[in-house]
Amino acid sequence: MGEAFWGINNSGGALSWSTGLLLTGLNSGTAYYFVGESTGASGATGYSTTYSFTTTGTPGQ
Repeated sequence: MGEAFWGINNSGGALSWSTGLLLTGLNSGTAYYFVGESTGASGATGYSTTYSFTTTGTPGQ
């Protein structure tokens, strides 16, 4: 089992932010999909498009 780090940052405009996520226990040669979600102060929730990545290596190792 492996791990992957995903991160993004935005340093333009009036607001700057960054976030990251360390994923552990991932299987080699496997496709993973995720969607970002955020909720603003007003309670409105927004979702990103679907992102994906595939781990390297031979499946099952």
